Amino acid sequence: MPDDLTEFRRWILAVLDGVAADSIRQIRYLRSVGVGVDELVLELDDAVVTAQAKYREGLLDEEELALVERVGDHVDAMPPSPGPLWTEAALGEAAEWRELREAAAEAHDALAKLWVDR
Repeated sequence: MPDDLTEFRRWILAVLDGVAADSIRQIRYLRSVGVGVDELVLELDDAVVTAQAKYREGLLDEEELALVERVGDHVDAMPPSPGPLWTEAALGEAAEWRELREAAAEAHDALAKLWVDR
């Protein structure tokens, strides 16, 4: 996990960008690294846990943490893996994935705006 705040911010934005990506880009990524669909949310889970730690350290404020956690809440509402939602086909078809991508894009954009001057 990233140690310094600038690197952490870059990493969080990259994770959110990956989760917000269209299903074709997500599938290409998953295939290129040889992992299953659940890897998308495992990276996000790492991001949420790390953001919570940064908040406890005083390096993130409540608004920043809430933006990251809100995306994690979408994942928590999904049925567990394995299952029909955890397939490449579902990435492009399921409303849950579409909603998760939208939430990740919103969080990415909001955090990028907050962090541009910090």
